[in-house]
Amino acid sequence: MPDLGTLPLVAILPCGSAARIPLANLTLAKPVARRQLYRGLQQVLGSQSPPPSTRRTEASQEIAARVLLAEDDTTNRQVALGMLKLRGVTPDLALNGQEAVDAATRQHYDVIFMDGQMPVVDGFAATSLIRAAEREAGCTPVPIVAFTASALDTDRERFREAGMDDFLSKPLTRQTLGEKLFKFVDDRRKSSGEPDSPLPAVNNTLSWSREA
Repeated sequence: MPDLGTLPLVAILPCGSAARIPLANLTLAKPVARRQLYRGLQQVLGSQSPPPSTRRTEASQEIAARVLLAEDDTTNRQVALGMLKLRGVTPDLALNGQEAVDAATRQHYDVIFMDGQMPVVDGFAATSLIRAAEREAGCTPVPIVAFTASALDTDRERFREAGMDDFLSKPLTRQTLGEKLFKFVDDRRKSSGEPDSPLPAVNNTLSWSREA
């Protein structure tokens, strides 16, 4: 019989739980995405995990970043806003896709979090408009991360076609949102150096077909 004291321990806790499992090599919050679980198991089985105290320190890290949060649902917006503020980030807000496009043409952002389904212009069409403006200006594309209630393969393909870089499944968790924030802000700064100038004004007369 194996020595249970040497086996890695992965704790899976309810979303928002403040519980601490001191002996856990890894702590995940429900709902756990398949990719998140796979990477966690790789970390635990392939390399030694940092002690819990180190993980808690990393979870509380702050970052200086210019972020745009485009989300029309009040509850989801407040949840994401609270999580970003825990990272030291107070994002600009857009309540629909058109406001997101307008904000992106006025201000340089390190990352944009974009809900897929929004009024006026949805997140997919808004992303396409932003990408078109970036190509016209010849500037580095800003990372755009979709918020979605679904993570099917068909949805992932739609994200890519619109020009989005990644996605986060709802309900959001502080851990996954923080991971995306740090990853894309760090990658963008390494690749682009100095911030780009604001994008040229977008032609808002373009018509976009929206799927139901």
